[in-house]
Amino acid sequence: MSPSGILPRVVIVALLVMIGAEAHMIMRHPVPYNLDVDPKVQVDPLGESNPFPCQNRATVQTRTDINAGGATLVQFTGGAQHGGGSCQFSISYDDPSHGGWNTSAKFKTVYTIIGGCPAIFTDESRNLPPAKPDQDGRANTAECFNDFGVDCTRQFLVPLPSFLRNGPATFAWTYFNKLGNREMYMTCSPVNIRGGTADQFQINALPDIFVANVPSASDCTTGTAGDRVVLNIPNPGVHGRVLQPPGEPAVKPSNYCVDIPPKDRPPVFIQNDPRTIQTQGMGQTSTLSEETTTTLPPVTKTVTGTRYFTVVTVTATGVATGPVKCSKEGELICFGTDEFGICSFGEATPQKVAEGTKIDSD
Repeated sequence: MSPSGILPRVVIVALLVMIGAEAHMIMRHPVPYNLDVDPKVQVDPLGESNPFPCQNRATVQTRTDINAGGATLVQFTGGAQHGGGSCQFSISYDDPSHGGWNTSAKFKTVYTIIGGCPAIFTDESRNLPPAKPDQDGRANTAECFNDFGVDCTRQFLVPLPSFLRNGPATFAWTYFNKLGNREMYMTCSPVNIRGGTADQFQINALPDIFVANVPSASDCTTGTAGDRVVLNIPNPGVHGRVLQPPGEPAVKPSNYCVDIPPKDRPPVFIQNDPRTIQTQGMGQTSTLSEETTTTLPPVTKTVTGTRYFTVVTVTATGVATGPVKCSKEGELICFGTDEFGICSFGEATPQKVAEGTKIDSD
């Protein structure tokens, strides 16, 4: 399948983009394919003109380095969060650089979030009020700059397995909305994996991402437009979080996906308590410890010999009252003992850590 068959449609839909398509969500970090070519169209759900996988977009502007056994920061931009929903994060080693994506490309799940992704609302019937558009002119709303805020778009640190294969790959975010038409969204980002052990057996054992509500899976829909349901993603893997209880439609359409578990069977993910994050960088080590909740994933998770480590670069600074300049996208920066920031577009904005959390610098 060639991207040339899709790109001319950008001209056709340009006016539609200005009217409303830009209001949907896009993963902006890691930097996605085609970001500078046709950035606004990427917010559209998957469909005939934007096929699975990755809307058939494969033009690389920036290839983000990610560390196997570490974590990658995921951030979003957009104006219509559809009441939140359920998300998956995955890795693919299929190469789209020669003629576009193959529809049989494999995306292996590394993390699943049930509900609350990318937002939780006080009033689900309304989208969040618009904020300043992003640098590409997309509609945007207030951002939480953490993974627990309400009435703002969240961000997540997604842990990556240590057994990944090094080299070029694709990191993908797929999203099933809670409100509105039953759709599937997908943003894909070119990445370069480093530090992995390349255990192909364990890579193959990761579950494939869930695919529904697209033409290539017409026999699998997650419900109808009138449903207000957090999707209980089937076969989600062992690493993830349940941020809202899943639901299921009161009346299921004839092509309802048979693999979706009932709402009373939410996934049970691996968790460690207490959760502690070891963060290293600039010759210093800091620990974020938590007694109740956390804004970051556990430092170590173990399942059948498989280990995930979360290692985030930290630059220690003094007290800051506003955004500070930074150079490394995704860097975690500590401000004293109770504030931190994530480097995003050259700036890190101080924000309070979660209640019950502290930063100890040694």
